[in-house]
Formats: sequence, C-alpha cells, structure tokens
Amino acid sequence: MVYHKSHIKLNFPAFLNTISFASRTLPIVILYVTEGCNLKCISCSYREALPNEFTFGEIKTLAEQLNNFGLKHIVFSGGEPLLRRDFKQICELFVNNKKTLLTNGLLLEKKSDDFQNTFDEIIVSIDGANAETHNKIRGIISFDIILKGIKKTLQTNLKQNISIRTVIQKNNFSELPAFIEL
Repeated sequence: MVYHKSHIKLNFPAFLNTISFASRTLPIVILYVTEGCNLKCISCSYREALPNEFTFGEIKTLAEQLNNFGLKHIVFSGGEPLLRRDFKQICELFVNNKKTLLTNGLLLEKKSDDFQNTFDEIIVSIDGANAETHNKIRGIISFDIILKGIKKTLQTNLKQNISIRTVIQKNNFSELPAFIEL
C-alpha cells in the first residue's frame, strides 16, 4: 500500500514530548469524578460528594479538551466513581481512550452488567487479606461483598483485567503474603 503524506497524521505535540523535557500532551489523566464514598476508611477523608464537583457538562468539555491534548488513558477515581448516577455517560465521553476504574469494589456486583466491556482495567482497593482486617480498616463490613463483585465482574466481562491494590499500614503490613494468595 502506498501512503500519501496527506494520509499520515503526526501528533506533533506528542512527538515534541519525546525529544524535549517540556510536556505538550497529557497522555494519561486521573479524573476524580466525585469525593463521595460509601465506606469509612481510617486512612481516607472522602465521605460526601461536594456541592461544587464537576457537572456532566463540565466533564464533557474537559473530555474534549483532554482529547485535543493527546489523551490516551483515562483513570476514573474519587471517592467512589460508581456512586455517580451519570458515571456510565461520563465513561462514554472517553470512547477512544484506554479506561481504568479505581474502585473500592462495594458496588461491583450490583453494577457489573452496566459496565460490560467499558474498562480496560479495574483496580479494586482491598485493605486486608481477610474480612476482619479489611472491614476494620474500611469501617464497614464489606470484604465478602467486594469479593462477590470481583467474581461477578470476571464472569460477565471475560476479558476484564482486574487487580487489587492496598494501602499498606500498621493494621495490615503483616498480611502481605496473604495478599499475594488472595
């Protein structure tokens, strides 16, 4: 196949990133869609959604701007992104981007059908290798609910990449080998 120069698109700002120390693109962005959370973790202050959080319209404008800046990968975080009623519509704004969801996992079982094949990766926060430790750190009985959500997500999204992350602290550092087992 012969390519004419008019068929080749060069993202010049991205190219300049590779040959200088200045950044002209934003290839990856972590977007906090809410500060609301449905857990009461001892290591976190997110609880209630704030009245001045991004509106859907503001996120739509932001998505357009980010795509113009060469966005390749959007990471949804917060508090708990799955709490936003318009979260599915927010995800749809980033149609041409790799998408990662950072979640506490409490709503995975309930919402896994709504987000089939939406994310390239789901990262679930679990702060104990067993229910007792996790629930103590998270402030709510949630360990078994989260594991059920992970299992359902894996069953409904066969190609889904799911990983677990933890905040290592005094209450759980001795469980590192058990985390690996989990």
